[in-house]
Amino acid sequence: MIEHFLISGTPGVGKTTLLREAVLPYKEQVGGFLTLETRGEGGRRLGFEVLRLQDGARRTLASKEMAGAVKLDKYGLDIPAFEEVAVAGVASAREDRKIKLIVIDEIGAMEAESASFRRLALECLRDLSKPVLATIRSKNQPFAGEIKKLAYLRTVELTRQNYPRVKTELQKWLSQIFR
Repeated sequence: MIEHFLISGTPGVGKTTLLREAVLPYKEQVGGFLTLETRGEGGRRLGFEVLRLQDGARRTLASKEMAGAVKLDKYGLDIPAFEEVAVAGVASAREDRKIKLIVIDEIGAMEAESASFRRLALECLRDLSKPVLATIRSKNQPFAGEIKKLAYLRTVELTRQNYPRVKTELQKWLSQIFR
């Protein structure tokens, strides 16, 4: 039995970079989504986009310049866009027989604003029929705390110092799935 793999870490430590590097060799058999930073002049973070792995569809999840019904800190959130790309990507990956791994990047406060995401993430992580590779912030938030208590999770804390070791551990885990 293969458990799910959860990469925990602080913002900017390289969680998404690690996911991208690790799943690239298996891209035809991976579904779900990545969360990517959008940057402006001088490298200033403006917001986040979600990228569906199956087909490359992308939409803005959060932006400092977005006026939306949902606000989180300094960001306006586009929950319908998130659900259209990311939640739909996870749902289709769950059902698609040629997809062997579901990627959820990230389980965070912004994503948790979507009730359908919370429900689907819990369903995927409670089900062992298809492994999940996910990222989550170290800092506990209500939904993240609930996720971290689930069974069948291998949770690894990523730091800049242990990046090579965690990458090796993740590659070993992936080799069991894609043998």
